[in-house]
Amino acid sequence: MDISRAGLRIERIANCDVFTGMGIKTPWGRLYGGQTIAQSLLAACHTVPDNYPVHSLHSYFILAGSCEKSILFDVERVRDGGSFMTRAVKAKQDNHTICLTQASFHKPEFGMEFEVSLQDRLRQLGVEEPLPPPE
Repeated sequence: MDISRAGLRIERIANCDVFTGMGIKTPWGRLYGGQTIAQSLLAACHTVPDNYPVHSLHSYFILAGSCEKSILFDVERVRDGGSFMTRAVKAKQDNHTICLTQASFHKPEFGMEFEVSLQDRLRQLGVEEPLPPPE
């Protein structure tokens, strides 16, 4: 198994919204933050239907983590709405939170398109000359 797959592997505990994983070994002996965020997001993804892709993600590092210890990912189902689902994930080691992640998932929806091209907006404003190309 390559390092990327091994580094993202998490396991669900007892059919709950709790997962465990390990950090990859680093020369500095601490967890790599990007991996912790990726595992937190993966844990959150396991609690939403497949048709709800990630809409936004925010993470906050609280404490340094050790790559020698397992990580517990505790997922809270903050809200399950018709269009959006929100998850909060606490990544913990030794019962201390090392990283907090909040993820929002949004079901794709059809609706009106509001984007107006720059040229159309300039015409609406009465500007007829095209913009000069960037230098």
